[in-house]
Amino acid sequence: MGINSVYKLSGQANEKRDLYLSYLSAHPNDKPVIKAWNKLKSNRSDQKILHSFLSRPDNYLVSAIVSTYQSEAFIRECLDNIEEQSIADQIEIMIVDAASPEGEGQIIRDSYGQFTNISYLRTKGRISVYAAWNLAIKASTGKYCISISTNDQLRQNACELLADYLEKNPDCMLVYGDTYLTREPHETFDNNSHFAKYEWPDCSFDYLLYHCSIGPHPMWRKAVHKAIGYFDERYLAVGDQEFWLRMGERYNLHHLKEFTGLQWITEDSVSSQGNTPVLEALKIHAYYRYRYNKKNG
Repeated sequence: MGINSVYKLSGQANEKRDLYLSYLSAHPNDKPVIKAWNKLKSNRSDQKILHSFLSRPDNYLVSAIVSTYQSEAFIRECLDNIEEQSIADQIEIMIVDAASPEGEGQIIRDSYGQFTNISYLRTKGRISVYAAWNLAIKASTGKYCISISTNDQLRQNACELLADYLEKNPDCMLVYGDTYLTREPHETFDNNSHFAKYEWPDCSFDYLLYHCSIGPHPMWRKAVHKAIGYFDERYLAVGDQEFWLRMGERYNLHHLKEFTGLQWITEDSVSSQGNTPVLEALKIHAYYRYRYNKKNG
């Protein structure tokens, strides 16, 4: 993602500052951008942040993709959860703030300025979760990507378990674990009142054509985007299901029989509101069943 496209997302000085810093976190030696960023009269703290970028690794093992909108109550525990992962030193956190009316950005600046593995982008207007994911993925440097909802929690070594499987199985493009389900917000993986467990079936494309069986916290190889593209931004609620099917058509996906995450179940989530999730899922699954049947006679 070029800096020009990033710059156009914002018209406010503070937002420009954050966007430039996010871009420079992945491209610290881009001299024209450094020059433009300096015109914003960055403060001494920002200079220290930029200096720290120069000593960052060229690539992280994992890019944690976080989209935030009206998530002020959850953003701190979400980021703490990622920073407490067993391989936190190998994880970068790519946050896209979809013009939230709440104060996530201030929390991130005030509480996480010392963490040089965090990149924060705020868009000028509200965008969909899949558009936000695509922005974050394109700016990321990790070998693997994992999408994390602000109100979910990962097991402390979840990223390590998932990345380790991908490292040891180069023929696998995506891996996911089992999931605890809770109706109570602000719980942790180790201390929760889960009412159910998703112990997913072994991954099968035939089964995936009829049922969404990919857990809510999968990890996949970033390289797959060069082959099959990014998340389809036309979908508002279940575009991830479309992407998993697009991936499953061509590549191996794997279910790891380990509980790796806690998902908060709420009627307020985008994937639970109105008829949109059901209608999108029906359209997506019908399309991929048609493709499958046409190919296989």
